[in-house]
Amino acid sequence: MSTSAKSTAITLHDVAAHLGMSHMSVSRALRGAKGVSAATIARVQAAVLELGYNPQANHAARRMVLSRYGREPVNHLVAVIFPQDLPTSPYFIQMFLGAVDELERHEFGVITHYNTPSHDQRFMPVFTQGMVDGMIILPSTASRDVPPFIQRLRAETPFAARPIVSLISPIPECVAVLADDYGGGYAAATHLLDLGHRALLHFTFGHYIYQQRLQGYQQACREHGLDPEACLRHTPWINESPQTPEADLLDTLRRMPDITGILAPNDYIALRIYQTITGLGRRIPDDYSLIGYDDALPSEGPCQDPPLTTVHLPLEELGRAAARVLLRRIEGEGEEDGQQCLPTYLVVRATTAVNNTEDSKS
Repeated sequence: MSTSAKSTAITLHDVAAHLGMSHMSVSRALRGAKGVSAATIARVQAAVLELGYNPQANHAARRMVLSRYGREPVNHLVAVIFPQDLPTSPYFIQMFLGAVDELERHEFGVITHYNTPSHDQRFMPVFTQGMVDGMIILPSTASRDVPPFIQRLRAETPFAARPIVSLISPIPECVAVLADDYGGGYAAATHLLDLGHRALLHFTFGHYIYQQRLQGYQQACREHGLDPEACLRHTPWINESPQTPEADLLDTLRRMPDITGILAPNDYIALRIYQTITGLGRRIPDDYSLIGYDDALPSEGPCQDPPLTTVHLPLEELGRAAARVLLRRIEGEGEEDGQQCLPTYLVVRATTAVNNTEDSKS
């Protein structure tokens, strides 16, 4: 019998009978489901090779059989929706690659989409044909446009009960995989306060993650016996403002000359802040201590001179965790699991120092 003929004849039930195992046990082993031992997985995979079982050869027939019983097959296809600046952003790339690597390790293919389709856009055929098993949404797409998009997706395609995982920011009707932004904000503010800084500048955004960081900043102030309202100053960072965000920053620093510590929203903006301040002849960390957030840029090289003190986010692991959560939901497991929150930590480098101003000594 030829290999091709043999592979079309062999079914999952044949593999199970050959091993003396149940059909479900073999299926779980092939998926690498949680709780299946490595020895069992190896034994099943060896039998698959020996018998020439090819699950894809029977996929169409399996879809028809399952549909008769109101069940859906796993198509091994996941959608990842991400912002348009992903190719140029180490922040997004690390999460994206972590998710894709984990999905491919479990033999799931990936389709991608920039942002969420607007209300007048049609969904891709893989959605309307019910081929997509689940979805991961990367952070900057977690905006006000996402809930309507999800509602459309569930109403207009066979996606009604399929899982969606959001990264970094929680989204209604989605499972969330988050970073500990409260802890990250707390660690960054605590570091500056320990160095004697008493007027800290942070940047205002309406997003969930910045609200969490602000709560961390406020708690650090309270633990140092300081009034958060007096200690924390804020300014927006808006690229579409009438003047540049750098000009807004300089206006803020002129209006609030007691500021000595700056909490940037991310490492990229921290570098722009550094360039703006040093362009005026001021020095970091001598005149201002600066902390970034994400640790997505190389810690050495032309991007960071001097190396930036920052809060480390486990970006690649966030992507992997999102993929693992999604796969468990696709396989009908993990329904009892709540949102996951991965730890963050401060990395002290060369852009923070003791505050030697007279105000810090009073």
